[in-house]
Amino acid sequence: MADQSNEVHVYRISAGNKAMPWVLAAACFCLGIVAPFHLVRLGQSASEAIESSLIVIGPLFLLVVFTGIRSNQMHITITDSQVEFVNLLRRHVIPFTEIRGRRNAGRGMYLYRRNKPRVYLGESSFKLDEFYTRWVASIYDFDKADLRARKLAGQPRATDWFFDDSEQHPTIGGPDTNS
Repeated sequence: MADQSNEVHVYRISAGNKAMPWVLAAACFCLGIVAPFHLVRLGQSASEAIESSLIVIGPLFLLVVFTGIRSNQMHITITDSQVEFVNLLRRHVIPFTEIRGRRNAGRGMYLYRRNKPRVYLGESSFKLDEFYTRWVASIYDFDKADLRARKLAGQPRATDWFFDDSEQHPTIGGPDTNS
């Protein structure tokens, strides 16, 4: 859920998504212990077996540990004027005035910014609430606009029946928090 104080909504990564990198790190660690014994049984010397397993499992273990640490820092913060999104590699701060619209993208969405590259917002990892849903609905939906244009042109696609064809036409920016 969101931490709500002074109209700031912070969405943290869900507990299951926090635990997964640590489970993978433990699996890599166990594999790093078991693999050399197996390689010795196959005829390699102990030093060759350890070296072989470290070449493969060492970098993988470090990558998983990095992912585990960084996933605890991931969040989405929505204030009255901007959205901040921290993912595994980058931090994006996007003022509402820069947002042109959005497109759905599987387990998240792309936020299109004025004169800047789009940003992928992976929503599936976070615990989201009704405020977030209203905020997303307040951003202009390019997919819905394309659907309407195709309908008006009489050129529907076979996949258009997936879309909600309600007549709402959302605006850009944060939701009306007074309602």
